[in-house]
Amino acid sequence: MIIPALIPQTKKEFEEKIQNKEMRAFAPLWQFDILNNSMFNADSWSDPTIIGTQPDLPDFELHLMVNDPLPVIDVWLEQVKTVKRAIVHAEITKDIDQLVQDIRERGLEVGIAINPVTSLDGVENLAEKIDLLLIMGVHPGQGGQDFLGEPILHKVEEAARRFPHLVIAVDGGIKKHNAARIVKAGAQQLCIGSALWEEKDKQSLFTTLKNL
Repeated sequence: MIIPALIPQTKKEFEEKIQNKEMRAFAPLWQFDILNNSMFNADSWSDPTIIGTQPDLPDFELHLMVNDPLPVIDVWLEQVKTVKRAIVHAEITKDIDQLVQDIRERGLEVGIAINPVTSLDGVENLAEKIDLLLIMGVHPGQGGQDFLGEPILHKVEEAARRFPHLVIAVDGGIKKHNAARIVKAGAQQLCIGSALWEEKDKQSLFTTLKNL
């Protein structure tokens, strides 16, 4: 799957992107990146009381780059009816086993994200409890970064071998020139932000990537 990623800095930016008819026509599931300076030195706009008022929203997966994700998830579930999955970071200081259980009890699919420096060994004990493993191809917190290359590709290959039952997703730095290598390594889901939003012919790029 090709997942458009949203990391808006303002309400205006969110509205411009969510109302993009071209993207809405061919992308049924979007990723919403949520930052609040608690894990990474970055913030983003994500007010579910406003997001939930938009008509005909796509399905969302929440990529929660925050250290206390459960209260954020609960507000989203109250205000936005199309949330399908919550992705939390393995590096949080909370009890992640309990967090995974709490998310599951809320009727959502569960994903775990790992930063470029985090080993797959750190999620070994969670692999049977989650649906998706999101491997970061950049250091989280800022869009438009370059993909970190071979170390990430090796991690994707290893994850596909070790966890064949999981959806392996990659997020960050994915462009037309490197997407095929990432898919060949074993990625089943590509989360793409700036490369899609900056492309004039979004549908053409989306179709090209999906055909990989």
